[in-house]
Amino acid sequence: MLGLTQQAVGAAIGLSCQQIQKYECGSDRMSAACVWRLAAVLDSPVSYFYGADSGEATPDAVSGDGFNGLELLDLVSAYNRLSDRNQRQVFAMVRTLTRPCERSA
Repeated sequence: MLGLTQQAVGAAIGLSCQQIQKYECGSDRMSAACVWRLAAVLDSPVSYFYGADSGEATPDAVSGDGFNGLELLDLVSAYNRLSDRNQRQVFAMVRTLTRPCERSA
């Protein structure tokens, strides 16, 4: 989803492209330390890799109303590029937009 090759990911965490392929297809297991390094390289929380078992939403499970995992990843990536001030403003706007409408009696 980030456009990284197996070679680039492997180089970033000190592994060969072949080892990344083995992890990806599930023929080898990753150590917790390797998962931690991978999460750092991908700028993701470690829990992302365990989301299905922990009850957390995964990018594939978040889709709804035409919003797929790639769009969500793009949105989060764009949000992370904002300044702290702008992040607070966007957050406040989203909170306002998601509040239930107040009706006058």
